[in-house]
Amino acid sequence: MVLWVCWFAYAASVWTVTTGDPLTADMWNAVASNYSYSTTEVDTWKTWVDGKPVYRKVIDFGALPNATLKSLALNLTNHENIISVSWFAKAPGGVFYLPLPYSSYSNIIWNVDVYITNGTLEIRTWVDRTNYTETYLFIEYTKTTD
Repeated sequence: MVLWVCWFAYAASVWTVTTGDPLTADMWNAVASNYSYSTTEVDTWKTWVDGKPVYRKVIDFGALPNATLKSLALNLTNHENIISVSWFAKAPGGVFYLPLPYSSYSNIIWNVDVYITNGTLEIRTWVDRTNYTETYLFIEYTKTTD
């Protein structure tokens, strides 16, 4: 937490020194939202190439499936373009992390396939991966309403 406070103080001092003006509330929100990961939609204060705002949301997928397909609705309100996606799965104790999708160089059955289709996240495993009890998706997107 101290690191963030120091970083915000640094950003404020750089802005003030550069422009002579203190940071406004909107500027503070823009800085803070770029470092905010939430299961509710967050305006990142970034813009896409077409000028539309970019939003971020974290999706908690739960445990990976046991040699099957598991689906979960993303519940993105009026999404238009998916700009970036990253994800990982974690086993208890934080010792084992699995980047997703996962492709094994030694045996194809260890692969974990990931798809987003029609607003639904789908993850398929070919062997039991339920020991990875936490799976998170970080998604940035634009909306049709902006």
